[in-house]
Amino acid sequence: MKTTYITVDLELYADQPFYTLLSFLNQKYQGTEIYPPDQYHSQWMANISFTDHSSANRCLESHCKWLESMPEDVRKEWNNISHKVMNVGYNTSSTHQAFIEQIKPSVIKQLADLALGFAFTLYPIELED
Repeated sequence: MKTTYITVDLELYADQPFYTLLSFLNQKYQGTEIYPPDQYHSQWMANISFTDHSSANRCLESHCKWLESMPEDVRKEWNNISHKVMNVGYNTSSTHQAFIEQIKPSVIKQLADLALGFAFTLYPIELED
């Protein structure tokens, strides 16, 4: 099995609840919830998995365009979110000697314009001896 792209998660953490932003997110992704601080997380949080694209670039680009369309009241709340990250997930495999997927400079600019961090998570899909 080869290393493959899985999804992009939008991770949001904030000191205060963000209900206006939540309403905007639910227009496209119904069922999105925010969770209050608890013994494991000191902030309000939400996580949305975007599984509607077959590549990280297309997914990031599409969702950045959508987020850029936020109304001003939503953007005001967005700007107060302390942790905003697009986290790209991959299933990894040792059958690739090296796996490379470039995130386009234009996509990196979109992320920066939205003050979005970029992360990636690698999930092992096979056990090695």
